[in-house]
Amino acid sequence: GAAFFPQGTWLNPAELCAALLQHENITVHTQSAAESLTRVGTAWRITTHDGDVYDSDICCITAAYETASLLAEYGITLGCVGGQVSLFTQSNNAPRLRSILCHKGYVIPTTAHILVGATYHRDAMTEVNAARHAENKAALEEILPGWMKGQVVAGRSSIRTTTPDRLPIIGAVDTGLYVATGYGSRGLLSAPLAAEMIASAISGEVPPVSGQLQILTRPLRFTKA
Repeated sequence: GAAFFPQGTWLNPAELCAALLQHENITVHTQSAAESLTRVGTAWRITTHDGDVYDSDICCITAAYETASLLAEYGITLGCVGGQVSLFTQSNNAPRLRSILCHKGYVIPTTAHILVGATYHRDAMTEVNAARHAENKAALEEILPGWMKGQVVAGRSSIRTTTPDRLPIIGAVDTGLYVATGYGSRGLLSAPLAAEMIASAISGEVPPVSGQLQILTRPLRFTKA
């Protein structure tokens, strides 16, 4: 930590990830979709859609909804919920927001735009459409009546990965095999803690959370195991 990032250094999330990926023990392979996971001796083998093969004694699957197919034999139970965010122009909104506003959704002000989100829809469609822009604007209207004067200029639609009890799936499913998924709408909050939980387990360190939380988020809780 301190040796890698000098005291007083401030990095935004994108810069932090870029800096961490420069570590000598980290190698990134992009456009390498994993097709299968198998046990080979004491190692776990990932085979990609291009036929590349990677073996490791320790493997952590963090593949969102696709985690269920990679770990099918373990009975990992996941669902998916779609969501769309909307980007509006900042002009004519008065007064301007000075901070992020959270309600059942959120409003994030930037210099030129307002990001509003996010819808929930029980399908796997990822096409951006006008009806869901309208949903986001209507939700904002409930808490800030008459405030939004800008026009929608863009949007993004994606899939949230969910679990039956709305708690993430974190931890070991087999010797050397770990999983972290099912964050729903709270990935930015819970994913870093999940990573620390798994790193602590691999390193034999004291867990950063209570035993109760480890039990509540254990990966095989929806199976007889």
